[in-house]
Amino acid sequence: MRKFFRFLSVFLTVCCGILWGTVGYLQHTLPDSYTVSVGEEFHIGRLVDSRQTKTEGSLAAAATTQGDTYRATLRLGGVVPLKEVSMSVTDMPTVMVCGTPFGIKLYTDGVLVVGLSDVE
Repeated sequence: MRKFFRFLSVFLTVCCGILWGTVGYLQHTLPDSYTVSVGEEFHIGRLVDSRQTKTEGSLAAAATTQGDTYRATLRLGGVVPLKEVSMSVTDMPTVMVCGTPFGIKLYTDGVLVVGLSDVE
């Protein structure tokens, strides 16, 4: 019985050391501010997600207004708090294709240049 408790205490100590080592490493390496698009949920991989903290006004309005900033707490597995970060809300970037292709053919696999010449 004594060996079992000794094994259990060593096992729990190793698990806690790994957990707190991971928390310390992530606190050190994760940046202090992030940029999110309007209406976007923020997460890093599958283990780290964010919980918004109340600042001024409501969080729903802060999360949907461009140019607003709010504070969020990053959590490991949704349970262990890592650090509090600043989130800046911006518009979703868009790309508008315009103009007329000249001297190229467009394929679904990529672009093929069929001729080169000087343009005056």
